[in-house]
Amino acid sequence: MRIPSGSVLNGDNFLRLEKPDDKQLRQNNFKEKTEKLRERERREKKREREREREREKRDEGERARREKEREIQRASAISLLAIES
Repeated sequence: MRIPSGSVLNGDNFLRLEKPDDKQLRQNNFKEKTEKLRERERREKKREREREREREKRDEGERARREKEREIQRASAISLLAIES
């Protein structure tokens, strides 16, 4: 029976011995993945803030438009009343 390189026979199973480089690689991969995840979360938060700003601008524009319509209706009603009297 041949034992794979970097492994130890334990009963009927092979246990893989980690090389120091493997541990460092896993730590680096973990750091990279967590940093990518954090960066993605930052981008998502930034997009959400931008969407919220756009929503607020749109709502403000809608409010201003409705207020103008009300003013026009009031002016029309006043002018109709003035004409009738």
